[in-house]
Amino acid sequence: MSTAAQTITKPACPLQWFGDLLKEELALYPEREAVVARAVLAAAIVMILTMVFRMPYGAYAALYAVTISRENPQATIKEAKTIVVSFAVCVLYVLAGAMFFLVDPDLRLFWIIATLFLMFYALRVVTNHSAAVRFGYLIVVTIPLWDQHISAERRLEGTLWAFASISLASIVTALTEVAFAEFSGRDDLLQSIAERFVAVEELLECYVGSRPVDSKTEKHITRLAIVGTSRLRRFLKRSSCAPHYAEQMGAVVALTGRLVDIAASLTSLNFDLTVHDREQLRKLATDLTSIRAALLIGRVPSPVETSGNSRRVHLLHELEATVSMIPAVFTGSRSVVGYAPQTERGDPPSSFFVADAFSNPEHMKFALRGCLAASLCYLFYNAKDWPDINTAITTCFLTALSTIGSSHQKQILRISGAIIGVMLGIGSQIFILPHLDSIAGFTLLFLAVTIPAAWVATSGPRLSYCGV
Repeated sequence: MSTAAQTITKPACPLQWFGDLLKEELALYPEREAVVARAVLAAAIVMILTMVFRMPYGAYAALYAVTISRENPQATIKEAKTIVVSFAVCVLYVLAGAMFFLVDPDLRLFWIIATLFLMFYALRVVTNHSAAVRFGYLIVVTIPLWDQHISAERRLEGTLWAFASISLASIVTALTEVAFAEFSGRDDLLQSIAERFVAVEELLECYVGSRPVDSKTEKHITRLAIVGTSRLRRFLKRSSCAPHYAEQMGAVVALTGRLVDIAASLTSLNFDLTVHDREQLRKLATDLTSIRAALLIGRVPSPVETSGNSRRVHLLHELEATVSMIPAVFTGSRSVVGYAPQTERGDPPSSFFVADAFSNPEHMKFALRGCLAASLCYLFYNAKDWPDINTAITTCFLTALSTIGSSHQKQILRISGAIIGVMLGIGSQIFILPHLDSIAGFTLLFLAVTIPAAWVATSGPRLSYCGV
């Protein structure tokens, strides 16, 4: 085996692997700083409101302000509506259960275990996963309240405060996203596509100028290739665009991803270019610029002619062919914005439950496993009279995923994130908070912790939950 082959097959050191993981997940990608800024601003506003008006459950409210989806304003508003409606249904369910089962301890225990089963079952059979999560989350938050030896009025008041605080956070977050969208006046989908075009144009300019590709351009292209186009596809999926527009832009997104992948492959190759090749690349960069400008102003890009006689570097020919297919997507269209958005009158009615909700035994097995784990946690902290560890039920619920591997990954991220949070919390309690006597000072501390947490929370699935 050659030395190069040995180098490739040699397993990486765990510390090196962990360092590479952090480097990839924490690196800057398009719009990341804007997403973090909006999340932190919404969380800070919620925190100040809960501090000024002394609203209970302020920590849960600020957390929700960070975790709500921010693909686009429409998605955020839809998520906020889902949260408010799900929480309202949950409040009605909890109050109904309290009326019938709260008096007798045995009946209350039966109701809580049945409720835990219902929570986990809903995770699998309700088509709107977000609604199922929100419904179960408020139940988990308010269950300890109904176990306390306090008056029924205080229990009711606490439940309503939990609903009000987190709903307020959802509304504040939605308004923040709308305000930013109005202020920026930009289309996130088109801007993200344009960002990738610019990166490819910069790479082509390096080849046209016969200069080596600088490290900044190479890292930018590589990072875009790693990020992929999943975020762009979520833009389309959660928008209210017309079907024809969504189909066309979906094809543009796919071609843009291919364009970036080819460009990323080019950065690792060494090849010589003739004068004719450089002229073709200069024309290709110009074509990309014109396509980008047309998309940003809502016009259909002009057709691009391919030379068809550059075969010396196959990837360059593939790059040219991919660019030429982008305007072809809009054949027969008069404008890019002519189809978006439209009303949802043509959308087929969606089912509340999945097709096999009551026939697939796997749903029942999943609910039983989750219910057993959460019930054991509930019985343990009540037997020990240690209600402060009721978040164990939250861990069971939020880390309950479809596969064992994904659940373990989320549990590791939750535990590691909690350890970091505990260290920051204890350090703040000992060294910082005794010297703060105003909301302004606490806001600075809040921002100092929330900004890096939100940055981690906007990472990929390998690390994001640790930030939460």
